[in-house]
Amino acid sequence: MRMQTRSRLVRWRIVILGFILAAVILVGTTAVYQNWQFMAGWAAFQSGDYATAFRKWRPLAEHGHVKAQHNIGSMYLRGEGVPKDYTKAEKWTRKAAEQGRAVSQYNLGWLYANGRGVPQDYAEAAKWYRMAAEQNESEAQTNLGIMYLWGQGGVPQDDTEAHKWFSLAATQGLKRAVELRDDSAKKLTPAQLAEAQQLAREWMEEHGQTNAAQRSIANAIKSVVAMWEFVIEDLIESADRVQPSAVGRTVLLGTWWWDVESDSQGRSSRADVWWEQVTRTARYLTPKNGAQLALLRGADYDSIGLKELQRARYSGERLSGSDSERVLRPGTVVAMKTAEGNYAKLKVLGYRSAHDFSFKEAANLRDSWKSMVRSRPDTPNYHLEVAWSLYR
Repeated sequence: MRMQTRSRLVRWRIVILGFILAAVILVGTTAVYQNWQFMAGWAAFQSGDYATAFRKWRPLAEHGHVKAQHNIGSMYLRGEGVPKDYTKAEKWTRKAAEQGRAVSQYNLGWLYANGRGVPQDYAEAAKWYRMAAEQNESEAQTNLGIMYLWGQGGVPQDDTEAHKWFSLAATQGLKRAVELRDDSAKKLTPAQLAEAQQLAREWMEEHGQTNAAQRSIANAIKSVVAMWEFVIEDLIESADRVQPSAVGRTVLLGTWWWDVESDSQGRSSRADVWWEQVTRTARYLTPKNGAQLALLRGADYDSIGLKELQRARYSGERLSGSDSERVLRPGTVVAMKTAEGNYAKLKVLGYRSAHDFSFKEAANLRDSWKSMVRSRPDTPNYHLEVAWSLYR
């Protein structure tokens, strides 16, 4: 009986250890994935693609990723990629600040000090500035020093304490902190100045501040790690990206219907669009047979994949290629949900005149029709040339 009990205990321990190991692997994998997504957002942000950065960071922020929460808050604070919104800035900044991120604590203090997104409250500002300052955040140290200089937010007026915080910020190279440190020193007696300098040294010793060389090495290591995380992310995304089943380049004939699935033109129940000619200057790309279109303003054709096409907002509305309101300019990207329920992307390459028959699709036109067209004044922008990719 005792042997059976021990055997059961051993089995239970193995099961429990298995669950613990699985949990550790899951948490570790999730953390790595989140960091990859964060770095992909950072690369987009650095290139000025704020919309992609926001799209990468928002899900991470909602799942508690502190850096993503801070960045989403900062985007709302500065109006980068989203309308400036101090209330939303405060919401996301607070989430990161409550997780202990120093720069978020400083930003939250700034919001309170300036009454942005929250009622102006110097006491709350001082509280968050102090939290950030204790983590060696130089802007927070400077602003906390100013509060000591003027005795704001329940902070007692204390020139010595103010000089201490200015000195700590100045050691990090913050220009305004250097100026405030030097100006405040002029107001102190030699004894007060010595005390302020001693307080600053003690603070640095207590908080174990490393020297500049050590910080530079640490930052360099972080940069290398971040670079490799982004490289791995890019490789994974490339491997995971669905490749188009067909690609091509087609001239849509004026007044003709086009089926992207077969890349054929002519009136058909399978056709996806009609390159409709209303007048010599008015023309439209009109969906047919249940197909739908979505204009992807500012999109990069090469970066659009199946996932982006599936998320597009489609409608049965036609898109204008008219001279007076031309939406379909060269470079414009259009998403298509085909009549058969598949997805395609189009890129406008340019236009051909009615007298131009130098492209392969012109072989579909009868010689008699060509002669008739040539006998009339030419119509610019009559045919539409596009590049396309189809995803089945």
